[in-house]
Amino acid sequence: MASINISEDEGWVGAAWVLRSIANGLQQYGNFPSLDQDFAAVEGGVQYLDLSELNESERAELRRVAPLILSEVKKAGPSMLTDPKFYPGFVTALEEFEQLVTAAASK
Repeated sequence: MASINISEDEGWVGAAWVLRSIANGLQQYGNFPSLDQDFAAVEGGVQYLDLSELNESERAELRRVAPLILSEVKKAGPSMLTDPKFYPGFVTALEEFEQLVTAAASK
């Protein structure tokens, strides 16, 4: 299982391929200079991403990008995956990630 540390007391746990997808989405749609090495590590097989130490501008970027990643996946539909039967679980995992990001921002 892979994990993303969102804040001191919030985190996401799920499949490694979903973590890679989230990391790719963050790179594609956002600007997170402090995470360049972390993104490379995830691409290389590390199953952990720490978002808890982002500066204020990157935190704002995370709040902007998390819903965008989910929206783009919903637009693409099940055919975006090699095996479409995993699509409902994929969307659920992204919704959970987006909700955790939103909840962490409101604290």
